[in-house]
Amino acid sequence: MDSASNFNFIQLLISSLIGGSVAAVIIEVVFGFLQRKNERVFNFLKEQISRIYAPLYYLTIQNEIIQTNIEELSKAKIKVERDIEGKINNVIKDYDRIKEIKEYFNEIINNNKKIKEILDNYSYLLDPSDFNVLKNFLDNFIRLTHDTNGKLDVNSLGEKQLSTKNISLIDPELNKHIKNIYLEKQDKYNKLFR
Repeated sequence: MDSASNFNFIQLLISSLIGGSVAAVIIEVVFGFLQRKNERVFNFLKEQISRIYAPLYYLTIQNEIIQTNIEELSKAKIKVERDIEGKINNVIKDYDRIKEIKEYFNEIINNNKKIKEILDNYSYLLDPSDFNVLKNFLDNFIRLTHDTNGKLDVNSLGEKQLSTKNISLIDPELNKHIKNIYLEKQDKYNKLFR
């Protein structure tokens, strides 16, 4: 081998090493970027689930259970007795049932206040698709709060407002949306976690 071919061989070897190093660096940068992006997505999902969607899901499930209990209590028939003591007992039973229904509504109102607080504190974590459903909830919550002069509780609401059909207190669309989005986020989180 002459010196020219040695020089060409060395030049080829150096360029291969440098080219391989550059390719390795590029691959490292790309994979590092993708890994950091996945970590950011993973951490954002984790924060969304833990701060917004899991608590909202928990509260809306409670509201659904309470709604079912209220409906069952509202449908319950009171046994009518013929004697005077029986009539007095029926009045007491009816009063107790109404009192229990009001306690359930108070739980819904308290849950809705917690939902509003979560939205106030963590709205930056919401998906854009959430805003239409949440707008209805917020409109109803603000209206009820205004109608009760800021004292939103069972005693400040009228009989019409204390109904499981009252979307201002129990919004089935909100419950369904929160459930769907929570399960979707949880599924996405679990897939990224693997």
